Amino acid sequence: VTVVGAVLACLALRACLGRGPLRAPEGAGRAGMYGCWLLSYAVYGEELLAQVMTGGPDGPWDGTPAPLLGLAAAVAPAAWCAHLFTVHAHRKLTGSRALEEFGAGVRPLLLVAVTLFLGALLPLLYLADLGLGGGGTPAAAVALGVLFFVARLLAAHGLPEPGTVALAAACAVEAGAPALVLSARLPGLEPLAQPVNALVSAGGTGAVSALACGGAAVGLLLHAAFALSRASAHTRT
Repeated sequence: VTVVGAVLACLALRACLGRGPLRAPEGAGRAGMYGCWLLSYAVYGEELLAQVMTGGPDGPWDGTPAPLLGLAAAVAPAAWCAHLFTVHAHRKLTGSRALEEFGAGVRPLLLVAVTLFLGALLPLLYLADLGLGGGGTPAAAVALGVLFFVARLLAAHGLPEPGTVALAAACAVEAGAPALVLSARLPGLEPLAQPVNALVSAGGTGAVSALACGGAAVGLLLHAAFALSRASAHTRT
């Protein structure tokens, strides 16, 4: 059931991203593999890491599909926020008398678009978690949603590479956590697990994904504030 649902969600997502304000130029954004990894980790990663840290993995682990459902529902508000940003950015470009004036006007627009998307994402994740009987809205899913939104917004404006790098970095951190724990089982390599143990002790197994996606999202948002304040990023859309 999970596999069928994931395939259907991917097909629907592909159709949504193929047109409208989230559509990227042809050939832009080779980040599908990283996106699939991050979504898979959002469903199964925490339980897998918990088993690895207790001597496993010992067998099948339970998934938490609520983040996947919430993120899928957030595609609609993401498209609206991207459209709002693009329309107002074009108006700024038309009415600005200097590039500095345009850049200063676009940065607040980007912040407003991200804030509006975040305001729509939080209740969607909460409702998805409530409907599926989860244990609360994970911060990692919120960070992942913002990361996806900013990465796609950059790709839609002809700048896919920064988003791909940010997604890859988040994947590396998520994959590195269980790898370090497993490596620490070898003689003499016990200290490798200490960073993961400290992070999990402080914030639970979800802290790894929250740190990975949150750090990547913040870095990408800072980059987007400069990249999308250039007029060349808006002449392609």
